[in-house]
Amino acid sequence: MVPKKILDSWNRVNIRIDDFCKEDKDNSFRLLFISDVHIGAENAHHIEQLKYLKELLPSSKINLVVNGGDIGLDVGEDDAEARRVIEATKEATEYDVPYFFIKGNHDVKPSIIDNNDLNLILNTYFINNIKEPTETIILDKENGGGYGYFINELTSTKVIFLNTCENVRGFDMSINQLRFVIDQLEKEKEKNIVIISHYCINPCGAWIRYPEKDTFGISALKKIESSFAKKEKGQYECLAYDFSKAKGNILLHLCGDSHFNNQSTSDGYLIACRQGYGGVDPIDMPKDATFDKFDKHELCNFDILVITPKGHSKLFRVGAGEMIRDIEIC
Repeated sequence: MVPKKILDSWNRVNIRIDDFCKEDKDNSFRLLFISDVHIGAENAHHIEQLKYLKELLPSSKINLVVNGGDIGLDVGEDDAEARRVIEATKEATEYDVPYFFIKGNHDVKPSIIDNNDLNLILNTYFINNIKEPTETIILDKENGGGYGYFINELTSTKVIFLNTCENVRGFDMSINQLRFVIDQLEKEKEKNIVIISHYCINPCGAWIRYPEKDTFGISALKKIESSFAKKEKGQYECLAYDFSKAKGNILLHLCGDSHFNNQSTSDGYLIACRQGYGGVDPIDMPKDATFDKFDKHELCNFDILVITPKGHSKLFRVGAGEMIRDIEIC
């Protein structure tokens, strides 16, 4: 049973969303984002959060659920525990709406699971129910995680899912995936582009004491997204692109990983990292970042992105930080 505090927040936020979409609420696009659940070891109770969603979604107008990664396979060294985490996650995420799992840097367990097997377990919707050309998933054994896109035609929105965790416990992207991003942005027909990844490619999501050194793939993605926002033609080493005739815009690049809330428009578009369920030492939080303490047995921490056919968009927080962590996009 969903705890009262979660249910109350869910109901309040959905009433506000309906009001936000009141001119055309039946045709709005609603994406639910949950990330960094970290259900392994001492955080085993976090699986409840995914089960609560399974109860809440049937009565909602959510079009797509995206899990931003870090279910926590590498917490501890026990293979049996990792298997339990995988099976529990699969059971809890068999929603009746499209669902995409994005690999995180803590979703690696080579001793029990091959590169692509996690996708075969947690991305069964996109593998079994793909509806080309509005949905696609690419499973690449080179990177151990899926990437792809989902199109909502009523709001002219394309959601691009990226795997930024191609190294064990690290962050990188393959040439193939970067070429996929360029291809999707060059030929885009949609006016709204939403990009979702586990890793935040902007300094707003970096831990103070443990900043990640950008790999080739992450540096290339930064340049590609920034160039698209500026409608530029250019090249990053072996990767050439031409966005000079692109008509769409990046509404938002949504990320997990950081375990705090923060946002930036320093690259010409909005990028936001969301807290999720992991912990962080306050001394590692950058300027303007926030963290909302909450009891994970009683409350939740996920977001609903809403886009209307008339181009209005907003990110709504459900649970800890409700309303004060909302982001007006446009």
